[in-house]
Amino acid sequence: QFFLSANQRIKQLQPDVIHLHSSKAGFLGRFLTVGKAKLIYTPHCYAFEREDISVYAQKFYRILEGIRIKKFTAIAGCSQRECDLAISLGAKKAELLNNYVTYQSNAGNSVPRGEKINLVALGRVAKQKDPQFLCHVAEHILQHESAIQLNITWIGGGDPSLEQQLRDKGIEVTGMLPRSEVVERLRNADIYLHTAAWEGMPLTILEAAKLTR
Repeated sequence: QFFLSANQRIKQLQPDVIHLHSSKAGFLGRFLTVGKAKLIYTPHCYAFEREDISVYAQKFYRILEGIRIKKFTAIAGCSQRECDLAISLGAKKAELLNNYVTYQSNAGNSVPRGEKINLVALGRVAKQKDPQFLCHVAEHILQHESAIQLNITWIGGGDPSLEQQLRDKGIEVTGMLPRSEVVERLRNADIYLHTAAWEGMPLTILEAAKLTR
C-alpha cells in the first residue's frame, strides 16, 4: 500500500527533489519510482550505529543500508561522520547538510552566588537518549554533595520505567512541554548535558549553544 500510494503521489506532483529522512524512509524510498526527481537521503544516524542491539543486528542493518544505495543522488549527512559512513557504504556522493536553529537568542540572567546550579537534559526519555547516564551522573554528584549543589531536570517525557529511574535519583522529569516552555527552561539552565548513546546531529545541542550566556 505504501509503494502504491507513494508512487501515485510522485507521479501526480512530479517533484524535482525527494528528500527521505531517517532509516525506514531511506530504505523504502530507494525502491520507489521517482522518475527524473533527485533522490536525497538523510539517515539522522545510521541504524547500525545503535548500541542497544546485537552485533549481528548491526551487521544486518549495515547490509540493508548498502542495498541500492547508488539509487540516491546524494546522501545529505547531518554530520561529517554520517557522510564518511555513506561513502564507505558505496554512496555516489555525500554532502554535509548542517542542522541549524532560527530563533533569536536572548542572554539569560546570571545566577547569584550560593544558589544551586541548574543542570538540564533534553529529549525523549528513551534508551537512545541514555537517561541511565544522567542517573549515574546524579549518583556520583550525590557522593560529593558538599562540593557541588545541583538541581537536575530532564526536559521531556517518554518511557514510564525510565522516567521513574530518573525520579528515583532525585531528577525532575517535566514530561512533554510546549515549545516555548522548553526554550525558556533551556535558556535559564546553567549547564546542558547531552546524554544520547547514539545520535546524528541533534538540534538540542545547537539550541543550547545558541542560548549560551
